[in-house]
Amino acid sequence: MVLLVKDPVRLQTTGRYPGEFVPIEVQLSNWTFSGDPAWFGNAVQLSWTVSIPGGPQLDNGTSDINHLAVVQGTTGPIAVFGVETPAVSDATKILIEVTLQVGVDIIAANRWNLTVFPPVAPATACSVPVFVASEDLLGAAQVVCKNAAVAPSSLASQAGPFVLVVQENGLTEEDAATLARAGGMVLLLNPASGWPVCNHSALGQVTMGEVRFDQPWWMNPGMTGTLVYNTTLVQSMMGAAGVVRRYDHRHLDYSWANVVDRGQAYTLVHLDAGAARVVHIRAIPAFINLQLQTTVSNSALVWEGKIAARARFIVSGLNLNISSWESSAAAQQAEPAARFLFGKLVSYAVSEAAALVTNALVTNALAPQLDNNANDPPSFCTAGSEQACQQRKTVPGGVANRNFEIAMRVHLDHDAVVDAIHPRLSALGDSGGAGGVLIVPVVYATTSSPSPAKNTSAFCSQAPAGHVLPGSWQPQRLVAKGPATKFTAAANATVWARLPLMAPTPLTAGTYWIGFLSAGDLNCFADVTPPGGKAAPLDFYALRSFSSGPGLGPELSWVEGSSSVAIYASTKS
Repeated sequence: MVLLVKDPVRLQTTGRYPGEFVPIEVQLSNWTFSGDPAWFGNAVQLSWTVSIPGGPQLDNGTSDINHLAVVQGTTGPIAVFGVETPAVSDATKILIEVTLQVGVDIIAANRWNLTVFPPVAPATACSVPVFVASEDLLGAAQVVCKNAAVAPSSLASQAGPFVLVVQENGLTEEDAATLARAGGMVLLLNPASGWPVCNHSALGQVTMGEVRFDQPWWMNPGMTGTLVYNTTLVQSMMGAAGVVRRYDHRHLDYSWANVVDRGQAYTLVHLDAGAARVVHIRAIPAFINLQLQTTVSNSALVWEGKIAARARFIVSGLNLNISSWESSAAAQQAEPAARFLFGKLVSYAVSEAAALVTNALVTNALAPQLDNNANDPPSFCTAGSEQACQQRKTVPGGVANRNFEIAMRVHLDHDAVVDAIHPRLSALGDSGGAGGVLIVPVVYATTSSPSPAKNTSAFCSQAPAGHVLPGSWQPQRLVAKGPATKFTAAANATVWARLPLMAPTPLTAGTYWIGFLSAGDLNCFADVTPPGGKAAPLDFYALRSFSSGPGLGPELSWVEGSSSVAIYASTKS
């Protein structure tokens, strides 16, 4: 005989608020050999307790069922009682335990969980500005931060740390640059396209797919298990409801089924080795191949990464269905688990951004930046203070041929004024003699628009890999060039050549290509990947007659080279 409860999945996946009355119908499944339960004149009693695990008992009761019979091979109700959910200040598990006793013998027992979430507290003003990317997020955000507002068309005026909440769309390069400069956190809810869900970006490749959380009577492809890590964010999100422990592992139980089912898992296998990330909740997909199997891979429901030294992002693939929360009132009536987790995600982002206001270190320290590992040489240095750019290990990288433009992709994380380009070169044969080699520096934007900060092509491209640079990644527009500078160097001498621009050129934060066009062949050098760093991207080159001068951009055909080129730009303070 087995004790069951009516509709156990709905019972345990439905979130509750304090003060709700939950009816519990206990059923008996009779698969004995003797037919109807035969109590043999013994007292038969069903008892139950309601408690908080590790805490107080909330209720208990008994029911005499001597007069009941359940036919063999059937299931029938034997008792009904109610549970009133208690007042809680955090997500809290309620444990219901039932026992069937015949005389002094316990014949059957079972247990189920309810989850109770705290009521919606009055919103307070958050300690940093909170912006939402679209109007349909405002009601939900204002339940957490009453000072939340729809983001203006540009956030470039922000001078201090802030939080940005974006749903379905990715982060734009302009907003990433503003976060890198001002500091803060971006919360990305179910991004389906746009950074960081890209085939190519400075972070690496990120893809996504829908996951399911079904009753595990029969496993289907696409279902997922979970593995939960003991991070600050998870501790805040899970609350006292916590997770179910089995053999020292942690996973999300039925309490969270509604926010996992039809959510998105993000595959992080192809992130660059040096890219910073922390997985908070890992997805463990199931598939069917004659028998049920699971694969533990680098796939995440909730994960976090670094944009720059003072800026981070959180990606949540949980199914919070926020688009249905059209107002603050609707948000307060949302599915309790979804409302609770959204509030925790926003509060976490606010607390991490607020830490930057007092110049404290971000509590979840994540190593490298998106575009450059902390151990990698920078691409921009202040003129006169260029040691960081020049103290890098290089090796011979090949020949920079005459009548070719050669360029490297770099990321500028704040607005700056560039005054010169500095490639590392040596003479080839007698090219460094008195006659020297004329060289012209170039700077290209990756968009044809005059607003490079709004470019998202190189920042996040769906372009396939290949030797010919995809059009959306090409240097699209010449934004600066310099006069022809004569390069001379002693035999076997390797130098950082200074190639001044025509005039100091203001650049907004974004992705650029810096390089040069030479009238003669020269030896160039490649960066050595430092320990813990990621390999430098390869250079690209385009055929261009020196006598014609640098191309304007669209007319050039760029091709991937075989190594990187050690080069940087100097900026004026």
